[in-house]
Amino acid sequence: VEATCELVQLDEFQLAHCVCRTGYTGNGRECVDLDECRSRSPRHQCDLDSTECVNMISSYACSCKTGFSESNRRIGNLTVSCSDVDECLTERHTCKKHQLCRNTRGSYECDCKPGYEKDAVTGKCKDSDPCAQEDICPPQTKCYNTARSYKCKLICPKGWETGLSVLSWASTPECKQDIDECSTGSHECNTAYSECQNLPGHYIC
Repeated sequence: VEATCELVQLDEFQLAHCVCRTGYTGNGRECVDLDECRSRSPRHQCDLDSTECVNMISSYACSCKTGFSESNRRIGNLTVSCSDVDECLTERHTCKKHQLCRNTRGSYECDCKPGYEKDAVTGKCKDSDPCAQEDICPPQTKCYNTARSYKCKLICPKGWETGLSVLSWASTPECKQDIDECSTGSHECNTAYSECQNLPGHYIC
């Protein structure tokens, strides 16, 4: 039954008056379901940020949006808001290799790990090439890309080296350390007939 009969006192008379029940709208004689979700002045209490209003006969329900789950916030038996689901913590994400999951409200993002960058075409994370950046290494050096990093190697003339294992702008690289070819065995002297003698930048037999 969509309506109920109410008695209205008018002076010494009582008049019967039909009224639509809660959840219905009309003149009392003809009542139709009231769509609380689509009425001009919303008559539901759903939190539109985390739920969607679903109309039902004479009532409505608040359904959690994707990325949310039911919370304890209720009015009577009705859940009116939902809690954000942390897909990263619950491992419900689809992040791939070299990606880090970052939770957002109602969803998540897959960010590239440090040392990687997102490919504009495939969307996958690939090893970034720091050497492509201008002036990343000091002068007279060459940049070598490595996994998630890079190295700067000084280009020295034959017979000289810098003596530094790691180069950066903080260091002043110079090819000032002589390579002792005689001690390292990198000479071409025939030791059966000659003796290697080291000199600055080279050697003689």
